Amino acid sequence: MLHDLTQAFQALWHYDYLYPWVLYFLFALIPLALWEFWPRRARQATMPHPRLSVLREAGWSWRMPLLPLPRMLRLAALALLLFALARPQSSEREEKRVEGIDIFLVLDMSGSMQAIDLNLSQVEQLLSDGHSPKDRFVTAVEVLDEFVQSRRERCMAPADDVAARCDRIGMVIFGRDAFLEFPLTLDYGTILTLLEQRALNDIDGSGTAIGNAIARAVAGLRHSNAETKVVIMITDGDRRGGDIAPAQGASMAKHFGIKVFPILVGREGPTLIPTVPDAYLMRRSYHQVEFPVNPQLLEKIASMTDGKFYRSGDKQSLQNDLHDILDHFERSEFEGAVNVSSSEHFRPYAMGGLLLLLLDAALGLLVLRRFP
Repeated sequence: MLHDLTQAFQALWHYDYLYPWVLYFLFALIPLALWEFWPRRARQATMPHPRLSVLREAGWSWRMPLLPLPRMLRLAALALLLFALARPQSSEREEKRVEGIDIFLVLDMSGSMQAIDLNLSQVEQLLSDGHSPKDRFVTAVEVLDEFVQSRRERCMAPADDVAARCDRIGMVIFGRDAFLEFPLTLDYGTILTLLEQRALNDIDGSGTAIGNAIARAVAGLRHSNAETKVVIMITDGDRRGGDIAPAQGASMAKHFGIKVFPILVGREGPTLIPTVPDAYLMRRSYHQVEFPVNPQLLEKIASMTDGKFYRSGDKQSLQNDLHDILDHFERSEFEGAVNVSSSEHFRPYAMGGLLLLLLDAALGLLVLRRFP
């Protein structure tokens, strides 16, 4: 048992953590421990006793060495629960020789991506059936999730006597500014996790910095040694904001031999935007808004970089466009670490923390009862 506990604690330092920032709360346990075990506080009585001489005559009790134990158990339980909340994970990675292309996904997270490309009667029908209408961002994330899953399946299960076809994927998100979400990687499990966590309003969506987004993706691909380097940009609007013009970003891509494939999602004309839920009816209402689009700009970006412009009015066409882009490129061979599987390890630490709290409660109720 002690050997198993020792191994469990040693493993904590070798795990990857889904929420590593939670571990910073462990430092808060230090002042808490000092407060709990401060000598003067430890000697402070719950209430004054009128006859201390009687207590002195009572002598030593076997319970006395156990008095600090509940506080120690509570601190250890908090530490274990914090490790559990950080979601420790382990991944099995396999170094293998693969062939593929380098892809940077560029995802628009501006405010217009909350638009729903349905008419009001279609939305009301979905709501009456107990379903929520999906906005452009949710649809794009679902398609990207399926796209990454298909890349992983192709990588993990190649045909006999054929090198695995594994495409390295990176990602940039953009609104008013552009941000690197993750660099080129074959760790498809991490990509899927990050996609699942991403939501609108995570970044400032008051602009559509198309030029900045292309420049960020070019920066992630410029040192790639792959023969084919591709940027797939999913957006639904015109350029608004950003300190790099889209044409300038396209010129940078062309200079480094990077092809840009813009995909314009959504439909032109009035679309629906959800409003704040009604406080009395407890349901969300929708109003019509029309967002400007600029397909000519996206066509120019594609032509400048020898790419191709696509228009996707629904989920199925977006899926088809993504696969159409990638199925005709030559692939380069490279060596990389492929994420074979990942495992969660938070349960033993969560259970251990809860058991320690139960033991603390049992000691307080049955063995170390205090009065009052």
